[in-house]
Amino acid sequence: MAIGVLLCVGAGLLAAMPATAHAQPVQHTITITADDNVATDPAGSPLHSPTRTLQVNEGDDVTFMIMPLSGYAIKEVKADGTNVPISDLVSGTYTFRDVRADHTFEVSSKTSTQNIENFPTIYSIVEGDTVSWTPSISGGTWWISDPSYISYRETSPGTYEFTALKVGSPYAMYAVGDLTRRVSFGITGVPFDSGDLKYEVTSERATGGAGAPGENTVMVKGPADGKTPTDIVIPAQVSGNPRSPGTVYEVTRIASSAFSDNGALETVDFSNVTLTPNFVGNDAFWTCGNLNALVFGQLTAPEIVNGFYNSGPSGGTVYYPKGATGYVPSMFKPGDPSDPYHLAGWDYEPYPAPSAPQSFAVAAGNGTADLAWQAPAEGMGIWKYQYSVSYDGVDAWQDVPDSDRSTTSIALSGLENGKTYEFKVRAVNGAGEGEAALASAVPAARLLSIQAPSAITGISHATSLADILLPGQLTVAAEDGEYKADVTWDRKSAKPAYDPEKAAEQTFVLKGVVTLPPNVTNLDNLPLETSISITVEAAPAKLATVGDTALPLVALAVAALAAFVVLAARKKLSRR
Repeated sequence: MAIGVLLCVGAGLLAAMPATAHAQPVQHTITITADDNVATDPAGSPLHSPTRTLQVNEGDDVTFMIMPLSGYAIKEVKADGTNVPISDLVSGTYTFRDVRADHTFEVSSKTSTQNIENFPTIYSIVEGDTVSWTPSISGGTWWISDPSYISYRETSPGTYEFTALKVGSPYAMYAVGDLTRRVSFGITGVPFDSGDLKYEVTSERATGGAGAPGENTVMVKGPADGKTPTDIVIPAQVSGNPRSPGTVYEVTRIASSAFSDNGALETVDFSNVTLTPNFVGNDAFWTCGNLNALVFGQLTAPEIVNGFYNSGPSGGTVYYPKGATGYVPSMFKPGDPSDPYHLAGWDYEPYPAPSAPQSFAVAAGNGTADLAWQAPAEGMGIWKYQYSVSYDGVDAWQDVPDSDRSTTSIALSGLENGKTYEFKVRAVNGAGEGEAALASAVPAARLLSIQAPSAITGISHATSLADILLPGQLTVAAEDGEYKADVTWDRKSAKPAYDPEKAAEQTFVLKGVVTLPPNVTNLDNLPLETSISITVEAAPAKLATVGDTALPLVALAVAALAAFVVLAARKKLSRR
C-alpha cells in the first residue's frame, strides 16, 4: 500500500493543528406519557412505563410515531396539554418543529375490533430490491421517515410497491383513521468482495469517503467468492464496493455462521479491530476444524458469546498484547451458560511490541522522499505504522495515514533540497510502539543538462597554459531551476597539444569534471564532464629600425627597392 504525505517541516517538527472547541447545544425536554397499549417513538416504546423524557437540541424537529397494539386504536393525543385531532395527525405521526422550549406529549388508546394486517412490522430488504403489500384495510395514507432511503407507489388500488434506495433503517407508517401500523425497514447493501473476504453494507450515510464513526458500516459475511483462505485478518476499514466507489466502511460485525464448517481456516487476526460483545456473530467460527490461532489487539480481553465451539482443536493458541488483561478461557462464553467455555483447552500467550521494519530504504527526489520497508521479523498484531522526519535529531512521530499491517511505503513531499534528513519508521501493535528502522537521505532536484562554458579568445601569444585564467563554475539545469556547479579543469588534456613557442594562432580544447551542488542529483547518470575552447593569438611580425624608428621588414624592402629604382634612373640620365 503506497501513501503520499505533504510535509510542513519546521525546526525538525511537524506542526499539529490546534483543536477547536465547540459549544454544547442547548437542549430541551419533551415529557412523553402513554398507556400500556400504545407505543410512541422516537423516545422508545413506553409500554408499562407511562412516563418518559426525550432530550432534543434547540432548533431541531422531532417526530413521534403513534402505534396502538393489536386490538387497540388511538383514543386521544395531546401536545402541551392541547388536544390534537386524529385528522391532524400525518399518517399516525405528530411533529414538534423548531423546538425552543420544553414540551409534553400524551397518547392514550381504546379497544378496537379492527386491525391493519397483511404486512410485517420489521422487514429486511437488499438495496435496489422491491416488495409489494396490500394492507387489509384500504384507503389509508403512508408516511416515510426519510424518502431518500425508501420510496413507494400505488401499483393498483390498495397495493403498494416499496423500493429500497440505499442502505439504512427508515420507517414507514400506514394509517386509516385512528388505526396505524409501522414497518421498520432494514436495508442492507449488495454483498461485495474485497481481498479474501465478503462484506455486506449495513449503513451508508457518507458516500465517497469514510464519514463519521458509524455512518458507513459493513459486516463480514464470510470468504470472498472463490477464496478458501487459511489465514484471515479482520480489518478495521474496507473499501472496494463497486456500487459506491470511494466509500470507506467501518467493519463492525462478523455475521452469524460466516465461517462455519470452514476446514481450511487456521488463523484469525482480530488485532485491527475493537471487539464489542456482539462483534462475533452466533456460530461465526463453528466447527472450523483446523483453526489453531487467534490474535487479539485489545488491552482488555473482549467477551465473545457463542462464536466458536465447545469442542474442537485442542492445540490452539490465543495471542494477546503483552501487558493486556482478561485473556483466559472465560472470555469465550457458550450460548448456553450451563455449557463449558469455548476454547477451554487452548494456550494463552502474550506477544511483544514489534521489532524494527526490515529492508528500510529512502529514495530522495526533488523535495521528496519515498520510504519503503518490509514487515518486521517479529510483528504479531501490527495494526499501523508510524514515521518520523527530522534534520536536527528530534523525532517527530506521525501515523502513516490509513496504514495497516500490509502498508510498506509512504511518499513524502515538501522537503528542502540539499538538506540531510533522518527518516525513521516503526510498527505499532497492542503491546506498543516497536523498534525503529533508520535511514538518511538528501532531497535534490534531478540534473537535466550541463551548460558548456563560453569559448575563451584573445589570449596573448606565448602565454603559458598555467597562466590562462579558466572559469571555476558553470551553469547546470535541474528540474527546479538553474544552479552554479564547480568545475575542475585538466590542463594536460589540451587537444590538439598547445605549444607556447609556436608563432601561429592556436585553438585547442580542455576537458573538465563537474561537481554538482548538494541540491542537485544525477539520477539519470549523465556524464559529469564539460569542455572549453581556448584560442591563443599568433606571434606578431618581427621589426627592423631606421635610425630611431622601428619599421616592419616589408616596408624596408619596399623602401630599398624604390631607392634602387631612383639610383638606376639617375645613372641612365648621366650617360646621356
